[in-house]
Amino acid sequence: MDEQLKQAAKELEGEIVALSRQIHQHPEVGFEEHQAQAWCCQLLERHGFAVEKGAGGIETAFKARFQGKQPGGVRVAFLAEYDSLPGLGHACGHNLIAAAAVGAGLMLSKLADRIGGEIVVMGTPAEEGGGGKVIMLENGAFDDVQYAIMMHPSTENLVGRGGRATVKFDIAFHGKGCHSAGPENGINALNALIMLFNCIDNLRPLLPTDANLNGVILDGGKACNVIPDYAHAQFSIRVRTQDDGDVVMGHLKRVIAGVEQITGARAEYTLERGYAERYPNDHIEREIQKALEEMGETVERAPLIGRYGSSDIGNVTLKMPAVHTYFKIAEKGTASHTLEFAAAADTDYAYGQMMKAAQAMAQAGLRLFTDGDFRQQVDEEFETQVKNRH
Repeated sequence: MDEQLKQAAKELEGEIVALSRQIHQHPEVGFEEHQAQAWCCQLLERHGFAVEKGAGGIETAFKARFQGKQPGGVRVAFLAEYDSLPGLGHACGHNLIAAAAVGAGLMLSKLADRIGGEIVVMGTPAEEGGGGKVIMLENGAFDDVQYAIMMHPSTENLVGRGGRATVKFDIAFHGKGCHSAGPENGINALNALIMLFNCIDNLRPLLPTDANLNGVILDGGKACNVIPDYAHAQFSIRVRTQDDGDVVMGHLKRVIAGVEQITGARAEYTLERGYAERYPNDHIEREIQKALEEMGETVERAPLIGRYGSSDIGNVTLKMPAVHTYFKIAEKGTASHTLEFAAAADTDYAYGQMMKAAQAMAQAGLRLFTDGDFRQQVDEEFETQVKNRH
């Protein structure tokens, strides 16, 4: 671990932990993270960063920059998530993600004399639903960034874990209401929706490996003596890759057309912004792993492919070398997206682990800024793993 970086971490620890605790105590859901954005930006500005709020067309996003003093044009971004979960607060520990990213940027800013390029901290809202990073990518917020680094709290220190592509699929059937005593006079929208569920179950042998479809009925009618003229459901589709998602949607579109023809109900459906599969850059993650191990942590390696969750960082990994490494804040068996995990994200142990994560990210960033051979290895891996994946 770089000695100057260790000293910067000691000097900044109080401010970084205070930021994380403040965000935890005032949870805000996606696209409403006004306080978290303000607190992150205020701390960065206090240490000399130039801050742009509303980056990428999202009001609660930001992009903060600090210019290094050596020649060079490399830009390394540390990504801060800070949205909470409805009713659960920071049950995914995004307060720790935000402060770790801000902390990594601040630490590196104290080494500006050694850095060629620009240190960037990006606030990326609405990871839990809404795809903040996807929107920011579409609107060009990442266009001038070459590398992206973030770390996520977990029950173990973990490198190498990928993520699956996912999309939410919203569908409503429109029928014709009538009295249930004469069902032949109506078109039962709920029957159409139930038929869709049954057809999806029959589709499963045709779906790509590891594809998961889970649906819930949000509206199936209001009274049992009325043939419902409207029924509404939402499905979560998880697949290995976005290409597999296209295959699944092809099957679904055929099934929906068949249900319409059989029942006479009309379908109306939409897709939310999809999260791509994730390709963590192994060279960057090994640098993070080395730093964590030097600080006394045990780091495990996960298989790249598995029945994992999904995140909009996947879309970033398709554009540039990027990582989404995991750091331990709680014992195994503490499930994320629970009140227990929210409590674990506000402990002295979690804040200590967060500081280690921030230092490890900063160490990886320092290597990217100062080692051209390392950058070449990172870039070559990206070319092989991501750009040539088909």
